[in-house]
Amino acid sequence: MEKIPNWLMQVVAGLLAVLLIVLIVSQVYNVQSKTKEVNDKHIITISAEGKVIAKPDLVTVSAGVQTNGDTAVNAQADNTKKMNAVISYIKNKVGIKDEDVSTQNYSIYQNYLNGSSTPSGYVVNQTLVIKLHDLNKASDLLAGLTQNGINQVQSVDYSINDPDNVREQAREMALSNAKDKASKLANAAGVKLGQLVSFSENTNPGGPIIYDAKASGMGGGGASPQLEPGTQEVTADISVTYEIK
Repeated sequence: MEKIPNWLMQVVAGLLAVLLIVLIVSQVYNVQSKTKEVNDKHIITISAEGKVIAKPDLVTVSAGVQTNGDTAVNAQADNTKKMNAVISYIKNKVGIKDEDVSTQNYSIYQNYLNGSSTPSGYVVNQTLVIKLHDLNKASDLLAGLTQNGINQVQSVDYSINDPDNVREQAREMALSNAKDKASKLANAAGVKLGQLVSFSENTNPGGPIIYDAKASGMGGGGASPQLEPGTQEVTADISVTYEIK
């Protein structure tokens, strides 16, 4: 009997190895497909919302001084004198820290009569942004600003100093509501709720949490304006997926 060549045996062995690998991969794929099919049929996905009513703990005031002068130098000198008095009041009388006071805008420009080409001096504008953490002082702060030289108030905004903490509370509430909804639905369907598979937050991009201040009594006499900080509803929308048994 003629001996089979070594090269032919190696070829046959290689083909058998490839065939074996193909069979193993095919079986693994079939098992994974069946597992995925079973898992997909034994889960429940629920969405829920969490709401937190928050009170503001920070008020931000944008206010400035506008001065006029026959020359830019005179207008600037007048503005500097008045603004220095304002800053002194803010820091020394109200007790606001350096990091809570910043210059938002500073401008010098030439003014003209009734939109004509006839110059009528210069205008200097300087605006400060003031952050106040004690809301009880907000009304007195506004009254004191005008008494010490401020003649422009652009905005008074109430906000949350640590908004992430409030949003986290809303997320936790949303997760709790989602689990409760999933449990009730599972009970109604006659099944048991298993372990949590996944969860995600449905984000809705937006600006910071801002509270518009309602003020009365602004503009003059020395009486403190009445401010109403109000409240804000912070929400979080969560989707969760649970196994069911």
